[in-house]
Amino acid sequence: METEVFVVDDMHYQMNIHYEKRRNARASIRRTTVTIRIPSSLSTKRREEELSKLQRWAIQKIHEDPQKFKPFPRRVYHDGERIVVGSKEYDIRVSFGEKTSSSAKLVGTTIALCLSSRISSEEQNKHMSSLVSRCIARDRLPDIKERIDRLNGMHFNRKVQRVVLRNNTSNWGSCSRKDTITLSTRVLFAPDEVIDYICIHELAHLVEHAHSKRFWSLVERAMLDYKEKERWLKRHGSACYF
Repeated sequence: METEVFVVDDMHYQMNIHYEKRRNARASIRRTTVTIRIPSSLSTKRREEELSKLQRWAIQKIHEDPQKFKPFPRRVYHDGERIVVGSKEYDIRVSFGEKTSSSAKLVGTTIALCLSSRISSEEQNKHMSSLVSRCIARDRLPDIKERIDRLNGMHFNRKVQRVVLRNNTSNWGSCSRKDTITLSTRVLFAPDEVIDYICIHELAHLVEHAHSKRFWSLVERAMLDYKEKERWLKRHGSACYF
């Protein structure tokens, strides 16, 4: 994979370029990330032409709906604050230290943050967002693993090598060729039935990696009203972030 960065209206977008065994070139946009897939069989000149064409397409789409492709805002956490993530509540405790790094630990339902006093407030907010997400991911990962195992046993019966929760804003989840399912920690803000849909979506990729008719047939067989869950994500997904 090759990675480039381009700018649209002062916003930076990461472009991930994959050269694969495929027939057609295609592109997709997820917030601040553009993924481009190009047939590896093309000549260097044709690759450059397809890359340029798809980058122009991405820029046009961003111009058409800039709000859709803006990065998520970052929450600011305060000492003594209580946050609700799905069905669980967590208390935030914030302290400061002279060290250059920041750290956090989860004790019961209390997230104790120790932030570096040597960095800017903007960096402190970035550290808080990442650390809170990491603590809650560690707390909720067993539940997510159990959920995926249950849904997999009910509908797919495929081997899942690994389940990961990651503070990812470019998508809700992914399934690798090595059968690792990665979910964004953002899913933890969603209702249980929506989390089920995201798990089913990624489990279906164990059978069919492409978003083909076969893939959507597998999803619908496991969850008849999956389109309703997709509508929830489109309406409320922008409020799900750390």
